[in-house]
Amino acid sequence: MAHHLAELIETAERSEGSERQSAEDRAVDLILKLWTNRRALPIPADPLAGYGPAIKVLASMVPSGDPWRIYGRRETSDDLLREMYAALVHLVMSGLLLTRGPEIRAIDNAEWQALTDEERELVAFFERWRAFFATPVPNKVDLKRLYEKLINGDFESLKDQPAPSGQREEVSIDLEGERRAILSHVEVFQERLEKLVEKWRATLADDMVGETDNSADNA
Repeated sequence: MAHHLAELIETAERSEGSERQSAEDRAVDLILKLWTNRRALPIPADPLAGYGPAIKVLASMVPSGDPWRIYGRRETSDDLLREMYAALVHLVMSGLLLTRGPEIRAIDNAEWQALTDEERELVAFFERWRAFFATPVPNKVDLKRLYEKLINGDFESLKDQPAPSGQREEVSIDLEGERRAILSHVEVFQERLEKLVEKWRATLADDMVGETDNSADNA
């Protein structure tokens, strides 16, 4: 198959007109077929294989992946842990979005179809987070309300975003404005972490008082 692809590319390079276009189209089609079946090739040809651990980490960043979510609201410490985990997730996602490169172009339909379900989910995942964090919010009060919705697992607003594909129109993105919007979210998450730390301190102080009272009773 690799030899056939090389022949098609060579034909496209030395041909003209309709013959060149036909060879290019067949080469593209063959490349996409190879990509679709890359994990079944004799020689591994999956450039994303090394990112498996990172993908697993990202998968844990959606509210449904929060390992402490089911324990929330039972004990004060459990609830604090759940909220702190969510705040840290949002800070990490904000950092990833701030460090990503500029958009090059939309993914066309043929490329989208060649991706695995896992890869499509990953692309859509980033797009949904970007749509949320890159949307300016009028004031910090509104940001805090949105933050509380996400803390409580209300992720539906992000799920409504369409997956990237060749069907959507090219959109000119204001990267500078987008980064400013993301930073406004980061400021709220930072403030939330500071308040959570204060709650932990108060909890620790209460525990120490309780231990002192118990010691006095035992004496």
